[in-house]
Formats: sequence, structure tokens, C-alpha cells
Amino acid sequence: MAQGRIVTLAQADRGAFFALAAEYLPDSDPQRMERFARAWPGAFLALVDGSDVLGVAFGWPRRVVDPADDAFQLSGIAVRWEHWRRGLGRR
Repeated sequence: MAQGRIVTLAQADRGAFFALAAEYLPDSDPQRMERFARAWPGAFLALVDGSDVLGVAFGWPRRVVDPADDAFQLSGIAVRWEHWRRGLGRR
């Protein structure tokens, strides 16, 4: 059984991260996400087991789309279906 841990994108396989996001979150624009990941690296997290990316979560400040809004938005979260409901990301 997989034992997940949460790491930043810098500690994960970048290609696998963006591939999982594209597979499970079809509105994820890889070019925009790459740009935002460079601007807010701590806002892109991966659930990993060894070098395998099991899940992703990412977001960015709302001011990107509305300069008057200072909130942060979670823009995407996904876990590979075979790892659903196992509590891997709860820590």
C-alpha cells in the first residue's frame, strides 16, 4: 500500500505533476500553471510515494484575475483514482 507524503513541486517530478493535473483537471492550462508555479512555488504541492506522484494541489492569489481581491484560491486538487479514500493526504 502506498505511503504518501506531501512535498513542494520543487521536490517532485515536475512532468508527472503537470501530467496528472492535465489528466484529472482538464481545465489546467500547463503554460499558465508553469508560469504560476515559478511565481508561487509554495502553492504547488504534490502527494508522492517515493518518486511517484499520486496527487496534486495548487492555487494562486485571486489578484491574478481580480487585482482588488487579496484572497488566495485553491485552483485544483486531484488524487489518482486508485488512491482515493485511503487518507494519504490527510497529514
